[in-house]
Amino acid sequence: MLATFLLNNYWSFGDRKIASMKGKIKGVLIYFISSYIPILVRTKLVSWSAGTFGDTFIVTNIAFFIGIVFGLVWNFTVYSKIIWRKR
Repeated sequence: MLATFLLNNYWSFGDRKIASMKGKIKGVLIYFISSYIPILVRTKLVSWSAGTFGDTFIVTNIAFFIGIVFGLVWNFTVYSKIIWRKR
């Protein structure tokens, strides 16, 4: 995860690069914590869906897809609005 943070810092958000060591440490901590939230949401969503609607291929894959979309939106928002916000 540290490698992806550094790649995001230098490539994806190069125009908003975090330069200070204090900023990088804070950014890494937020990045690590925020990256686990979509995983937890996706896991709980798939588990709940399987328990509620039945553990079928279609139910679990639809729930998994919804979890992936949530993670995409969540990560983009946290990365662009909190970690690498325009200063």
